[in-house]
Amino acid sequence: MIGIAIPSYASKEFKYATILTLLLLLRTQMSIWLADVQGKIVKAIVQKDFKKFVYRIANLMLFSIPSSAVNSGMEYFSKLLSVAFRERITHYFHELYLQKMFYYKICNLDSRIANPDQRLTEDAKKWGQALSSLYLNVMKPVLDIILFSKKLAQLVGW
Repeated sequence: MIGIAIPSYASKEFKYATILTLLLLLRTQMSIWLADVQGKIVKAIVQKDFKKFVYRIANLMLFSIPSSAVNSGMEYFSKLLSVAFRERITHYFHELYLQKMFYYKICNLDSRIANPDQRLTEDAKKWGQALSSLYLNVMKPVLDIILFSKKLAQLVGW
């Protein structure tokens, strides 16, 4: 089924998935940076250094701009990927559906399935959304583990 959804490296689905992966990498890097800044804020509070505290809070406020851009980009490309998957699977099933008079047989000879074309379209939409969400939900923890482990290894050694 993945071969139908992402037929080649040149497909738009592959490009969207690549962009999503890059945005996930950036988001994880930003999470690591955020943890570092929050630690420095706490350190400034413990040291009672007001100047450092204000400086770190200003950095944190500036962080919100690229952070919101990355999050919005992830949502946008996730929806684009979902639509691309839906288009791909819809075309695939319509080709099968219109072969050997399946459409005629389903609509005229078998009354058990009401509105088969609408059902096919709705199922393709749900499938596209589910596959796009699955990609994000699998890739994010994997990238988090890899990048956080790398950062931890840099800090305390392997």
